[in-house]
Amino acid sequence: MRTRHARSLVGLSILLLVGCTPTKPTPVDAAPVMTPADAARPAVVEAFQREFGASVPRPAIYTDSIGCGSSPHYMTVAYLPGGAASREMLAMYLASDGRTLVAGSEGRTKVSRLVWVPPAGRFSVLTVLVAYDATIGPDTMSHLEAAQQNINAAHAAFATARGYAGPIVRFDFTNIVVAEGTLPAPRSAPAVEAALESRGDSPAAFDFLSVININPAMTEGGFATPGPRRPHFTYMGNFSAWQTRISDAQVDSIARASYHHEVGHHWGWDHDWTPTCSGTPSYLPFITSPLLFGWEDLDGDRIPEILDATPYGR
Repeated sequence: MRTRHARSLVGLSILLLVGCTPTKPTPVDAAPVMTPADAARPAVVEAFQREFGASVPRPAIYTDSIGCGSSPHYMTVAYLPGGAASREMLAMYLASDGRTLVAGSEGRTKVSRLVWVPPAGRFSVLTVLVAYDATIGPDTMSHLEAAQQNINAAHAAFATARGYAGPIVRFDFTNIVVAEGTLPAPRSAPAVEAALESRGDSPAAFDFLSVININPAMTEGGFATPGPRRPHFTYMGNFSAWQTRISDAQVDSIARASYHHEVGHHWGWDHDWTPTCSGTPSYLPFITSPLLFGWEDLDGDRIPEILDATPYGR
């Protein structure tokens, strides 16, 4: 037996959010304050030219990780137009001089790759919740729907705080509950798609296919499979080894892990971008600084860089 819940404002249409232009900010008279990022910018601009042959006059530079553990670094990212809906993402881990490449904990010093799902747009998501008697209760779906609303509310609140006309990212969620054993291989995107199609569902109509599999017999995390293949796939397992019915707070943490963390990998994010050294990161509930996803206006044209036809002052 299955229950289907549709929460999409536009059905299954796949829309791309464009022209999300912020309103004009209120002028201020205070003198600008020089930040570490300002001081490092000339060297970082040179590094983009040296490492990638790219002109990026106003790159995104995240500085909070300087002095963080054994691998301190500046993080700098630029999403450049890459043709069609994709973006070319250039990213570097730089020492405090802004010039020297350093390796993060995952061994990367720089990244240049095509991002098939830029961090901007309106995305339709088919979420498949696998029902286990031990962990999934009669109220779990309503809790998930509320958590999904919180995801969109976070993006809307960020846009409002920046004076943007609308959120840069929005998800349209459609949710399906399937019984335990319905998905023989829940970690395999092709297998999940085939199982759903055999039931009369149409995962190909969505931008994202997200599986939530809180199996009480297995402790595991989540993962994403970035690439051009649609629907783009994310998986979330029982990362806290829950053995009893999950609460609304626990469902909220699962939703954040699915739609901030794993979707963030599709947007190009790596774990080392913004390591947490101490305290609570200022960018929560997002998985990394909005600066690095291109959600800030860095070149003063009142358009977030990820939506800008000439981003980063190019």
